[in-house]
Amino acid sequence: MPVNRVFCLIALFALLCSCTRARDGYKFIFASELDGRWTDGYEFEADLFDTTALYSTFIAARIDPSRIVGETVPMEILVMSPLGDIAAERFDFPLSSCGAMVESDYCAGRCVDVEWPYRDNVKVGRSTSAPGVWKVRITPLPVGNQAVLGIGFRYQNSNGKR
Repeated sequence: MPVNRVFCLIALFALLCSCTRARDGYKFIFASELDGRWTDGYEFEADLFDTTALYSTFIAARIDPSRIVGETVPMEILVMSPLGDIAAERFDFPLSSCGAMVESDYCAGRCVDVEWPYRDNVKVGRSTSAPGVWKVRITPLPVGNQAVLGIGFRYQNSNGKR
């Protein structure tokens, strides 16, 4: 195999490995996987079954900073409980540190991986929060925001288990 090919393969492997931070521990969906279905948003599930645990949830995004206008990434988050109850809210997720709560890291090229804490100390088992599989849909605003290259969602209970 020629030296140029070996070098190219090593460079490609290093590039791909350097951009995995946003996906560590996350269910991560790239915008290209939506096949143009921007209005559907990024859909995730969380199996919150332990009624004795407190859960923490996090959202991650891979962002093209050259396409961002302002200092935040606005998103709509729709949550559906196992009982079918629906709650929707809009957040302006900051791109800056915000007291060390927001973590960001430059990925190779022009991308930035950002992680935000979403909800903390979530307890299931009460009448308004049934244990089971919760559905979460995250939609960057405006719909089809070209700055967002992918979204991830993760959760863990107070024992650090997912």
